[in-house]
This record gives sequence, C-alpha cells and structure tokens, in this order.
Amino acid sequence: MKIKVISFGFKYKHLPEASILFDLRFLDNPYWQPEMRTMTGLDEKVSDFIMSVPGASEFYDNYKRTIEQVLPLAQKKESKGGDIQSEIVIAFGCTGGQHRSVAFAERLGKDLKKDGYKVTISHRDLQKSLKKELAKVKEEAKP
Repeated sequence: MKIKVISFGFKYKHLPEASILFDLRFLDNPYWQPEMRTMTGLDEKVSDFIMSVPGASEFYDNYKRTIEQVLPLAQKKESKGGDIQSEIVIAFGCTGGQHRSVAFAERLGKDLKKDGYKVTISHRDLQKSLKKELAKVKEEAKP
C-alpha cells in the first residue's frame, strides 16, 4: 500500500483528493511572526514554533494514533482484495500551505517512515506561497 502525505493551502481553493484531511488553521500561524514570514514548515524554527502552540502536540499525537490504527486495517483489507484504495492520501491544510501544514506533513511522513511504511511527502502549494511572500518582502524593501 502506498501512503502519500501532502500539505496544501486552502487559499488556493481546490482541495486535494484525500483519504484523510486535517485542517490546521486553528493553530497559531507563524506567518504573523515577522522573522518567520519567509520561512517554511521545513525550517526547524517554524516547526518548533508550531509544535509549541498549546494543544498542537496533543493534536498530533491523537491523529497519529488514529492513523496508526487505520493503516494496518487498510493494508489487511487491501491484501484480501477489498474495496479499499491501494493508496492512502493524508492531507494537511493551512491558509497558505507554507508553515503549519508543511510542518505537520513532514513530521507525520518521517514518523511513518520510521515505523516501516513506504511514504512519499509532497508540498503542493509551498512554492506558490513562498514566492508570493518573497515578492512582498522585496517590494516593501524598495525605497
């Protein structure tokens, strides 16, 4: 069974096709921290900030437990020729797909790999968001 973990930004409209989708917009947004605005969820400082938000670690632990229960059941059903998909897509969304969703997707993808699953991680809107933010910063820096 293939497992794909993706991040995306809700502001880019089209939701990805996903087996499981998590909306992370309830977490504090690092975008509002000036020093993190042009950083991403791939940066340790951003990831640490997100996971330090009250409730974030507990939320992560809870959904990881849920996913850990679902994956073996899905694999078992797939091996019996059941109607389950041959690919499980786990999607994380935040406003722009630059900070929160990226950090969570990376963490889950790496954790699942450690558990022996074959996982691909992708960030659908990361470059779009980052490009727009860098252009804004460049424009603001003009005299």
